[in-house]
Amino acid sequence: MHIALICRKLNKTHKKSAKILEGKKLLCYNFIILYTKNTAKFQEERINLKHSLINKPHFEKMTWSHFWDYYKFHVIFGIFSLFLIGTIIYSVLSNKSPDLTIHFIGSPPVQENTVEPLLEVEFKEQIEDANQDGTIKIDVLVKNLSTFHLSEEDKQDGGIKIIEWDNEPTDADLLYIEKITLDLTTGEPALYIIDKGIMEVYMTQGVFAPLESINLPGSADTITGESELDPGYTHTYGISLANNAFMQKLGIDAQNKYIGVRVINEGQEDDETMRKNYENAMCALKYILEYK
Repeated sequence: MHIALICRKLNKTHKKSAKILEGKKLLCYNFIILYTKNTAKFQEERINLKHSLINKPHFEKMTWSHFWDYYKFHVIFGIFSLFLIGTIIYSVLSNKSPDLTIHFIGSPPVQENTVEPLLEVEFKEQIEDANQDGTIKIDVLVKNLSTFHLSEEDKQDGGIKIIEWDNEPTDADLLYIEKITLDLTTGEPALYIIDKGIMEVYMTQGVFAPLESINLPGSADTITGESELDPGYTHTYGISLANNAFMQKLGIDAQNKYIGVRVINEGQEDDETMRKNYENAMCALKYILEYK
């Protein structure tokens, strides 16, 4: 249409010059032919491209061949996210609370991986299934550190007993002190096998249960004293494990070890799981002391 207008314009413009007019027309016709050929070729290529894009096998091949280039980071991130979510769900579902927790605190060192399987075998028939999962699970928590004791003058500074270390404490020892204090003051009922000096430090803070209900020979070596929660009354809070047959069977040097049970936290007396944990700890304590 545009070319026709150009030709009309040429007719009006060059009426006086026939040669010029013929030359311009020839040029115009050549342009029309060239334009028509190129347009037809373009239309043909356009149709071919359209057919190739809607052709399903070719479309799938083209898409998947470029998928990894465009979406590889999305795929990697998605797989990692699914793995992380699965790991969290598995850990939550498989992380069951123990029926009994036993803390070994002090020195010489105790090998946790060696002791835990032996204790599970020994206590399998002795304690209850506190968490009602059909199995007996025992957690052994070991804190091997240099032992310490109250200072000879039994000084106090702001209500906190001043202690003396048997050996120069390491950075790990100082960190353990914080962890032990946290476990004893905010933890759950558990059995403690602990160095004498360390037990004497924490005994007065009211974290250990009185053991008067345990039948002991008159010669038994015990740790007694007053608790901040029960001032004016002396109770037995720890019993010596020196020459104890059960400790010898486990291969533990218990000459300076005393055994005690952490009390139930105030306000948790009616919690069934806490009550069973406490009873299991007391049962284990009796079993260890009476073992022949």
